[in-house]
Amino acid sequence: MPMLMWHLNCVNLLFYRLVSRWHKYQTFLHTCLGGWLALPLQWYSLFFIGIFFTALYSLLECLQYDSLQAETVARNLDEIYTFNVEQNYTIFSGFCRTGECIPLERTEFQDSLHVHNWLSLLSKGGHVAALIAVLVNVVHVTLVVRRFSHFAAEDERWCRYPWKMTTRMDWLLLIFCMPMVICAAALRASSRSWQLMTGNCPCSRGALPCENALRTPWDHRFPRIEHFEFALYRSDLELAAMFQFYAIFAFVRLIGEYVGDREIFPEALRGKLPRLEHSVAEYQSVIKTAALLGAWAFVILGTIRSIVSWVTAEMETFPQTLRLAEKVESQLLSSLRMVFALLTIVCVVNMLVICKMERVEEKMPRANAKFTGARMLLVVMEVQKSVLSVFTFGSPFNLRVKQVLGHEGFTLFSPERYFLLHVTLLTWECLGIVALNFFWWKPWSMELDDAQLTPRFERDNTGLATLWRHVLSDGGVHDSHRGNGAQLSGSSSDASSEADSPERPLISDGSFVSDASRPGSARRILSCV
Repeated sequence: MPMLMWHLNCVNLLFYRLVSRWHKYQTFLHTCLGGWLALPLQWYSLFFIGIFFTALYSLLECLQYDSLQAETVARNLDEIYTFNVEQNYTIFSGFCRTGECIPLERTEFQDSLHVHNWLSLLSKGGHVAALIAVLVNVVHVTLVVRRFSHFAAEDERWCRYPWKMTTRMDWLLLIFCMPMVICAAALRASSRSWQLMTGNCPCSRGALPCENALRTPWDHRFPRIEHFEFALYRSDLELAAMFQFYAIFAFVRLIGEYVGDREIFPEALRGKLPRLEHSVAEYQSVIKTAALLGAWAFVILGTIRSIVSWVTAEMETFPQTLRLAEKVESQLLSSLRMVFALLTIVCVVNMLVICKMERVEEKMPRANAKFTGARMLLVVMEVQKSVLSVFTFGSPFNLRVKQVLGHEGFTLFSPERYFLLHVTLLTWECLGIVALNFFWWKPWSMELDDAQLTPRFERDNTGLATLWRHVLSDGGVHDSHRGNGAQLSGSSSDASSEADSPERPLISDGSFVSDASRPGSARRILSCV
């Protein structure tokens, strides 16, 4: 069930979110059954439902395992050890790929999987913290969406579908949802850790037959079962990492629109000064890409790395592809881990610097503080596990530290405790970040119009293909730029340019008076009756 929810959420984000951008589809949702389907069938509503039930299901699984008595856990682990001894299987501790693993006796096996009291309390509290974080995140987004709907109802075109978000609001919602997705993934991974460490993995002992599980390892030796469970653990976290890169992509697009705002070139002068217009368009395109180059590199390389890592994790659950997956992980992914940790720092610095720009602060005051949560999540997702692995027996980082220092004083965790501690810390960190976001963004009074998130700014967006075409091509910039808002902003049917209409009056800054600004607009009334 949780895995199905994960995949449905991926389909929702990658495909249904794009379908819901179509105006004809939104018109159908807002007219069918009196408009009752409009809000429940928006991509963000379905996304919240999927994430909430994934988190709730995982929480119930965690409670099932972490509430077991110590005697029950000891009996389960003893049965697993006996089963492996009877089959002449040896149980190891450590990372055997690095050559740092040792065979375990019966008592050593139980000690290696024992969850210390401090870790148990931290993890159990983290389960509740994760659910609270998801609920607060849902409340946060609900308040923002409701506030947006009031602005949409006053727009002459958008009033027909007030629950449809603008392109920029879509990007911002993706950023808001980042902690919620990581919480759900951390709960899934925590459930797998508790299941393993309490001796409740399917096929691991006679009382847990394989027939009761949806996915089972092909080999019933405990090392293979452990490897199988932690492959699924990695798969859960990599899916969350993919969403994280998607959210940072949304940040890059949103901030790119702020720093390359079309207001820099007055609407009244368009077409009259072609050389100047060309230069401004070129400036806008370059600043939207070069100024955020660190974040672009993080998104592109990170997405590729996460996809490869997720595929290898899934491949490790099948005997036919196990060797290939291990080879890819050891030769490619392991060597990129430190490089990507440094790239994460570069992206965080890039986000910090760009949010200090005056054009960003004008539209979104205290932008740096508001995006602090997003930057913190980048660090904890990528850097935290590398730091913890330094203190984990048998990890590559731990081996390097021991070789340099010449002693084992830095070895604090077994691999099983390391995996559990990492996701436990993620749940607490996500709760803190969600609370921080709620405080800084103040969703109940958020100035959506000042932040250019409302419908009247929809036609100013630059399509992604147009943006990179400006950067990579030498000519024809100003022609494509002049119409890019209507071409690729995601709202082509309603974002047709009205700037060419000579009947519309000009105001002092050279722009046209918007019909939406006229409180008694008969056009708006007729379109939304």
